[in-house]
Amino acid sequence: MKSISCIILAVLTFTAVLPLSANAANPKPTTYVVKKGDTLSRIARIHGCHWKELVRLNKLKSEIIAIGLELRLPGASTPPQDPNNTTIKINSKQDPATLNKQVLAKATSQNTSIIVDLSRQRAFLLVDGAVAINTPVSTGKAGNSTPKGMFKITERVESGKTSNKYDDAPMPYWMRLGTSPIGLHIGHLPGYPASHGCIRLPKSIAPLIFANTKSGTVVSIQQSWDAPPTPPPAMLVCR
Repeated sequence: MKSISCIILAVLTFTAVLPLSANAANPKPTTYVVKKGDTLSRIARIHGCHWKELVRLNKLKSEIIAIGLELRLPGASTPPQDPNNTTIKINSKQDPATLNKQVLAKATSQNTSIIVDLSRQRAFLLVDGAVAINTPVSTGKAGNSTPKGMFKITERVESGKTSNKYDDAPMPYWMRLGTSPIGLHIGHLPGYPASHGCIRLPKSIAPLIFANTKSGTVVSIQQSWDAPPTPPPAMLVCR
């Protein structure tokens, strides 16, 4: 009996000091950073998946991948989404529009303002100085550049407004700037300055900006604007 007890004790002791399995000690990676010479096929082969899975998972537009790009691998969990932020894709050439629900909920039309960044082709709806909406726009093209400066919205027409100069082109959610013929309205966004001077807004965003502004709302058109830094999570704003 004593020898059997010794054997059992030895087995238990050996089991207790066994190293962790390879999977536990080396968990499966969830991302991969592209290196020189890499191809999607090679990366997929190394990580035991099909290259089309990598295309789908990372929403790649082609098989060409840049050095330094971080790819999500199959099996990686989806990053948690911030419940306060909504992202809306506008086109394939500009970053999507972002809405901060928490900040937008505080808008009263009395505490809002708009900033247009010409260099980045973005517009921002601010609520008490915090970014509630960050959206791509299309401003004036060469020869019809959008004027820089401080303006106030002086006319608002939700529907029925058309251009007096350019073939009666429809301009829904029209917001005139000062006494000029320039304004903000729904229009086509090709990803670069393309208007005759107006600030074209996405059709999914213009109604929100229209609803949260009024005649007298200040619009600042700048060559370049630095958005305020992102505050702690409790006050997260769109970037």
